[in-house]
Amino acid sequence: MGASRGGAGAEDSAALKVFAEVRHHRARLSRLMNAHDSARLVLGLLYLSRTAHAAPRSGVATWSWLQGKAAERSPRIGAAVSGCLAHWLAAPGIGLDDTGTRDSMPVPPPGADDPLRGLILAISSAQQVGALLDLCLSDLSAEQARGSHYFTPSDMARLMVGAAAPQDGHSVLDPVCGSGGLLAESHRYVRECVGLTPAMTLRGRDQHAPTSQVARMNLSVRGIKAHIFPPGDSLAEPEPDPYDIILANLPFNQHDWVLENQMGVGSRHGRSIPSDPRWPEQPPPKGSGNVAWILHIAHALAPRGRASFLMADSVAKSSQPSTQRLRERLLRADLVECVIALPPRVFGHTDATACLWVLNKDKQAQPGWGTIDRRGQVLFINARRSFERVAKSSARRLGDVHTARMPGHPGGLARCRGGRGRGHALPRRARLVSRLLDQGDHPAPARAHAHLVRRRVPRSRTRHAEPDQPVEARVGREAQPWARTRVAAAGRTGGDLMTSAAHRDSTSTEAWQATAIADFHPKDMYTTSGLLDDDAPEQAGIVSSTHVRDGRIQSPRTGGRNPGDSPPSRATLKEGDLAVVLVRRTGDTAVVTAEYAGWTATRSIGIIRAAPHVVRWLRIWLQTPTAKARIDEDVTAHVEPTVSLDTLRRMQFPLPPPDVVATYHRAFSLLEELITLHGEAARDAVELADAINDDWCSTTAAWEKRPLREVAKAKTGTGSARALAPHSNSLGVDAITPTDLFGLTVPHVERFRLSSPADATEVWPPGTFMLSTRPDGAHIAVTQHPATPTRCVLAVRPVDDTDGWWLLHELRNRSSDITQAAQGRNAREISARAFSRLSVTWPDSSTRARFHALADPLHTVARQLVSKVATLHDLKDALLRDIAAKADVVLEQEAEPGEEHVHPTRPPAIPQPREVTTRPRVRMVAGESVGT
Repeated sequence: MGASRGGAGAEDSAALKVFAEVRHHRARLSRLMNAHDSARLVLGLLYLSRTAHAAPRSGVATWSWLQGKAAERSPRIGAAVSGCLAHWLAAPGIGLDDTGTRDSMPVPPPGADDPLRGLILAISSAQQVGALLDLCLSDLSAEQARGSHYFTPSDMARLMVGAAAPQDGHSVLDPVCGSGGLLAESHRYVRECVGLTPAMTLRGRDQHAPTSQVARMNLSVRGIKAHIFPPGDSLAEPEPDPYDIILANLPFNQHDWVLENQMGVGSRHGRSIPSDPRWPEQPPPKGSGNVAWILHIAHALAPRGRASFLMADSVAKSSQPSTQRLRERLLRADLVECVIALPPRVFGHTDATACLWVLNKDKQAQPGWGTIDRRGQVLFINARRSFERVAKSSARRLGDVHTARMPGHPGGLARCRGGRGRGHALPRRARLVSRLLDQGDHPAPARAHAHLVRRRVPRSRTRHAEPDQPVEARVGREAQPWARTRVAAAGRTGGDLMTSAAHRDSTSTEAWQATAIADFHPKDMYTTSGLLDDDAPEQAGIVSSTHVRDGRIQSPRTGGRNPGDSPPSRATLKEGDLAVVLVRRTGDTAVVTAEYAGWTATRSIGIIRAAPHVVRWLRIWLQTPTAKARIDEDVTAHVEPTVSLDTLRRMQFPLPPPDVVATYHRAFSLLEELITLHGEAARDAVELADAINDDWCSTTAAWEKRPLREVAKAKTGTGSARALAPHSNSLGVDAITPTDLFGLTVPHVERFRLSSPADATEVWPPGTFMLSTRPDGAHIAVTQHPATPTRCVLAVRPVDDTDGWWLLHELRNRSSDITQAAQGRNAREISARAFSRLSVTWPDSSTRARFHALADPLHTVARQLVSKVATLHDLKDALLRDIAAKADVVLEQEAEPGEEHVHPTRPPAIPQPREVTTRPRVRMVAGESVGT
């Protein structure tokens, strides 16, 4: 068994090595052509490695022929690749209809022979082409992500296919197939169920010819027979044939959509619109792309057909007449079986929130599917928090655990309908709602959406749900090891904080009230937004979103005049106001002090004016995971992430009594003061070493100047943060981006956000300097773990490790010189060659050793203080999770009238530590229990 595990580890290591080599050669190819086209060429080579095989002496270019060309380093390998692709993409008998897409394959540019040879040889050495294909598709999706144009993540595809549950012999359609991932997942799902190659009819269509070609190659490499229609708009006409299963990751909010027959046609022109069976009542109006897609799918379903598709949240909560009519029509036809509210940012390339809709034309009991008649009922699931955070990254994913706990998982909806389970139980609580639409009533958007975002805990069970345990027992499993080992590192003050915040009267939530800013009287709560653009230079005393950091207003612009010179307006700040960031770092807050009273807020700032204890509590509440998740649900990201002030007005929040607010305010004030003090002390230690270096250099003119190429090695990073594939295993290393460096006040970091697999030549050992530039100077960090730089980051390593501190402070004191050597937009790109030409002061070895003896203790203190700051941030996060846990109880007690809640029969549960990302918050109503 030990040998088996070693073999599996070796295979994983070999696969990662091959992928790193492929990515390296593709990066070289991307310097000669568009990054998206280079990714498609890699997919084309993978396609040839599986399909380009012919009989010997047939005179046809094959993959083995290309391998020989690459091994012999023959010239014009690019023309050979193009000819081979042109032949095999149009070859008969391979199950592909390449009409209209064969000529869309990119042509390798001149000078691409070397990277193409490397790609061919690397792909030839791959033992698992399927795994390499998945990684290449992930890279391609990252490259072409623009708005809603991205591929469906694999965990989302598993959830969607599991919700639809296709069977052998079914016909499956994806009207916006993209790379064909949903079709491939449905084939895999049925193959695992029946144990044989399924006899299914798989069809797909995409509007873009290059994407259609990617889908054909993807399915062909996997050995799946499917028919991909020629490129075109699926909404142009109804589907000619009905389908048993429809799967779709639909484009969100196509506001520019218009029915072709409506273009330039209307009643005022005296012309009628031709009838369309998809919308018998009236066609969707201009800009109603969401409505058109859902009606198109509903019309294309067979009499017992099912559909599983992703759609924007607006369909569930919009008050537009066309969307209200759509919901009414779906409910009256009893088509909706399930709606799942998905977590934000699980798509990787967009912040838009979405819901998974499951339509079913036959919800009655039927053999092989279920024994309970669910006609007239709709299952609503709140899975907003059912996600896993990717290690060292802000990305999120559903993950296998949370996907298995959702009813959309294989066996989930079947169990809900009384079918046989497949080894996965439903969550403890599910909500089935009947009589959602009464006769003559339109589905109110607030009520229909309320089932997705709210849940109720009966008052009889509140005692068991009350989070009355100490904070460190409820911060989640991922924080418990820290709570045991690092509380002492925060000192006695940190222990007092835990005591004051967790063991006083604030543990009880009986006196807490659920409210919203909109519920306050205008005299008690005033909200407004700024007036000026962020780039208004003539205004005196400007505060914008860039100036609100770490709970304080920092370094605002004065415009060269006294802030009091500005005429008062509704955007004039007053002492005690709460400034809320509405653009970029949405939800960040700061209380306006007397120093900034009279300053003017820009449009990126929202202003909340209320009683002091309400302002203090809102500042704390907006930092909690619950508040951030609700803000993320309504964030728009067309250019920059933006949240409206109306979202903040409508957001529900719990309001404790003033004395409880005062307790939390003291705790957070002390934490933030300690964070500030430790940060300033670490910065002072580093600046002291800077001053020693500067003083020695200014007082001793005899020291020589040496070019950096003689004392250090430098290399520019490649790849972008968007293209990273984060890994949490031991093969990953820290990936450093310019964003990680720009916000640093000291050159030491406790942890970085991203991790990436890389080959040995790209990994730099601990103690390497990572440098990035912008107009305000060079920003440097010293790594504590193996790391790799990304684009616009320069890795610098001293030739002798004992010279590291001298070199670091020379670079810091010559920050402006380094920036002048940078190129590109806003001085963001510096090459290793330009950097190596710069000169630094270089004394004799004994002087450098003496400086090392002085600077090393200072940097040791700075690293310790940075570690303490990380500990204090963990303490702060623990208190915020504690508040979020109590808030859940308070907000869940706000029940909707007229609903009955029945829970599965089970023994009384012992209260367990509350986790942050738990199973979906769902339960059942309508007098039935589902699952155990």
